[in-house]
Amino acid sequence: MTSSSPEKTPGAWLQEEREKAGRSIESAAKDLHLETWVIQAIEKDKFATIGAPVFVKGRLRQYAGLLGVPAERVLERYREFNDELTATQEAANDAVMQRSRNYVPWLVAGTMAVAAVASWWFFARR
Repeated sequence: MTSSSPEKTPGAWLQEEREKAGRSIESAAKDLHLETWVIQAIEKDKFATIGAPVFVKGRLRQYAGLLGVPAERVLERYREFNDELTATQEAANDAVMQRSRNYVPWLVAGTMAVAAVASWWFFARR
């Protein structure tokens, strides 16, 4: 294990360890009784494709055990990685919400205008 490994994403760290061990994705998946796409998703840090965090943590623990990597350190890095993603996603969501708030008055005014025109058209036909 390199000293910089804990600084990597959990997937990059596990991929590095798998490659150092000379293992293929297919052999790791076979030994863990998983499909190869799960190992690929882990190594690319695409955890949402695997499922709920409880399943991701279980897979990370299994994979770390197979490679002889300390599972708790991998899980710690996973939590840090998820915190970083969450912070980035929250910032993006805040920006979207701010833009959305700018449109609300226009949306209300537009809806009222459409309702007024529809009412006028309905009553003018009578």
